[in-house]
Amino acid sequence: MRDAARKALEEIGPASIPVLVRALNSWDTDVRAGAARSLGRLRAHEAVDRLIRMVDDRDPTVRKAAIQALRRIGDQRGLDAVARAIADPERAVQEEAIRQLGGEGYQDQLDRAKRLIRGAAGR
Repeated sequence: MRDAARKALEEIGPASIPVLVRALNSWDTDVRAGAARSLGRLRAHEAVDRLIRMVDDRDPTVRKAAIQALRRIGDQRGLDAVARAIADPERAVQEEAIRQLGGEGYQDQLDRAKRLIRGAAGR
Protein backbone atom coordinates (compact mmCIF):
# COMPACT_ATOMS: atom_id res chain seq x y z
CA MET A 1 0.00 0.00 0.00
CA ARG A 2 1.43 3.32 -0.97
CA ASP A 3 2.61 5.27 2.05
CA ALA A 4 0.36 8.30 1.60
CA ALA A 5 -2.78 6.20 1.18
CA ARG A 6 -1.84 3.91 4.06
CA LYS A 7 -1.17 6.83 6.39
CA ALA A 8 -4.45 8.48 5.41
CA LEU A 9 -6.35 5.28 6.20
CA GLU A 10 -4.58 4.99 9.55
CA GLU A 11 -5.58 8.56 10.38
CA ILE A 12 -9.20 7.72 9.61
CA GLY A 13 -8.90 5.05 12.27
CA PRO A 14 -11.08 1.99 12.85
CA ALA A 15 -13.51 2.93 10.07
CA SER A 16 -10.73 2.12 7.57
CA ILE A 17 -10.22 -1.44 8.83
CA PRO A 18 -12.51 -3.09 6.22
CA VAL A 19 -10.60 -1.36 3.41
CA LEU A 20 -7.28 -2.48 4.87
CA VAL A 21 -8.51 -6.07 5.27
CA ARG A 22 -9.52 -6.09 1.59
CA ALA A 23 -6.06 -4.79 0.69
CA LEU A 24 -4.58 -7.99 2.16
CA ASN A 25 -5.89 -9.71 -1.00
CA SER A 26 -3.85 -7.52 -3.36
CA TRP A 27 -1.44 -9.10 -5.84
CA ASP A 28 1.04 -6.35 -4.89
CA THR A 29 3.44 -7.35 -2.10
CA ASP A 30 3.89 -3.76 -0.92
CA VAL A 31 0.13 -3.30 -0.63
CA ARG A 32 -0.30 -6.52 1.38
CA ALA A 33 2.60 -5.70 3.70
CA GLY A 34 1.49 -2.09 4.18
CA ALA A 35 -2.07 -3.12 4.94
CA ALA A 36 -0.84 -5.65 7.51
CA ARG A 37 1.32 -3.02 9.23
CA SER A 38 -1.57 -0.55 9.31
CA LEU A 39 -3.91 -3.14 10.79
CA GLY A 40 -1.34 -3.73 13.52
CA ARG A 41 -1.03 -0.02 14.23
CA LEU A 42 -4.82 0.18 14.50
CA ARG A 43 -4.81 -2.91 16.74
CA ALA A 44 -7.52 -4.38 14.54
CA HIS A 45 -8.63 -7.46 16.48
CA GLU A 46 -11.18 -8.21 13.77
CA ALA A 47 -8.29 -8.77 11.32
CA VAL A 48 -6.46 -11.38 13.41
CA ASP A 49 -7.73 -14.40 11.44
CA ARG A 50 -6.66 -12.84 8.12
CA LEU A 51 -3.29 -11.81 9.53
CA ILE A 52 -2.70 -15.33 10.84
CA ARG A 53 -3.16 -16.58 7.27
CA MET A 54 -0.71 -13.90 6.08
CA VAL A 55 2.02 -15.50 8.23
CA ASP A 56 2.03 -18.16 5.47
CA ASP A 57 2.10 -15.66 2.57
CA ARG A 58 4.42 -16.54 -0.31
CA ASP A 59 6.44 -13.36 0.26
CA PRO A 60 8.72 -13.05 3.30
CA THR A 61 8.18 -9.28 3.53
CA VAL A 62 4.45 -9.86 3.93
CA ARG A 63 5.05 -12.62 6.47
CA LYS A 64 7.24 -10.27 8.53
CA ALA A 65 4.61 -7.50 8.36
CA ALA A 66 1.91 -9.93 9.51
CA ILE A 67 4.11 -11.06 12.42
CA GLN A 68 4.65 -7.44 13.47
CA ALA A 69 0.94 -6.69 13.22
CA LEU A 70 -0.08 -9.74 15.23
CA ARG A 71 2.36 -8.81 17.98
CA ARG A 72 0.96 -5.27 18.17
CA ILE A 73 -2.59 -6.56 18.34
CA GLY A 74 -1.66 -9.02 21.08
CA ASP A 75 -4.40 -11.62 20.51
CA GLN A 76 -3.27 -15.01 21.84
CA ARG A 77 -4.15 -16.82 18.59
CA GLY A 78 -1.98 -14.35 16.72
CA LEU A 79 0.90 -14.75 19.15
CA ASP A 80 0.67 -18.53 18.67
CA ALA A 81 1.00 -17.98 14.90
CA VAL A 82 4.03 -15.77 15.53
CA ALA A 83 5.55 -18.56 17.64
CA ARG A 84 5.04 -21.02 14.78
CA ALA A 85 6.85 -18.61 12.45
CA ILE A 86 10.15 -19.37 14.17
CA ALA A 87 10.20 -22.44 11.91
CA ASP A 88 9.77 -20.35 8.73
CA PRO A 89 12.16 -21.32 5.93
CA GLU A 90 13.44 -17.72 5.68
CA ARG A 91 15.93 -16.72 8.34
CA ALA A 92 14.77 -13.07 8.32
CA VAL A 93 11.23 -14.21 9.12
CA GLN A 94 12.49 -16.48 11.91
CA GLU A 95 14.44 -13.59 13.39
CA GLU A 96 11.43 -11.27 13.19
CA ALA A 97 9.28 -13.85 14.99
CA ILE A 98 11.92 -14.17 17.71
CA ARG A 99 12.15 -10.39 18.08
CA GLN A 100 8.38 -10.03 18.32
CA LEU A 101 8.01 -12.80 20.89
CA GLY A 102 10.56 -11.38 23.29
CA GLY A 103 9.06 -11.22 26.78
CA GLU A 104 5.74 -12.83 25.86
CA GLY A 105 6.02 -16.14 27.73
CA TYR A 106 7.40 -18.06 24.77
CA GLN A 107 10.81 -18.83 26.24
CA ASP A 108 10.74 -22.50 25.14
CA GLN A 109 10.04 -21.50 21.53
CA LEU A 110 12.67 -18.76 21.68
CA ASP A 111 15.28 -21.16 23.05
CA ARG A 112 14.44 -23.67 20.31
CA ALA A 113 14.71 -20.98 17.64
CA LYS A 114 18.09 -19.85 18.94
CA ARG A 115 19.38 -23.43 18.80
CA LEU A 116 18.11 -23.80 15.22
CA ILE A 117 19.75 -20.56 14.15
CA ARG A 118 23.04 -21.42 15.86
CA GLY A 119 22.96 -24.87 14.24
CA ALA A 120 22.37 -23.38 10.80
CA ALA A 121 25.20 -20.89 11.30
CA GLY A 122 27.58 -23.71 12.22
CA ARG A 123 27.09 -25.56 8.95
